[in-house]
Amino acid sequence: MTSPRDNVNTDWRTQNRLNAQREAGAGKSGRYSLPQGISQEQFSNASKLLRDRVGDISGDIVVQGSRAKGTA
Repeated sequence: MTSPRDNVNTDWRTQNRLNAQREAGAGKSGRYSLPQGISQEQFSNASKLLRDRVGDISGDIVVQGSRAKGTA
């Protein structure tokens, strides 16, 4: 497990979420999977746009989708 102290830009709620994702298997291959319907290039462009506009946030960009339709 990682402590929020390991990354001063990550609060404990975010770190708990990241730890839960890691334990659930996200990134086991060393990479996170992409959201449905988005290409790697689109995700990279969106991540860059967010980092450029927000500034120094943590290194993790997470996209959460809706599972209401059962397609996410």
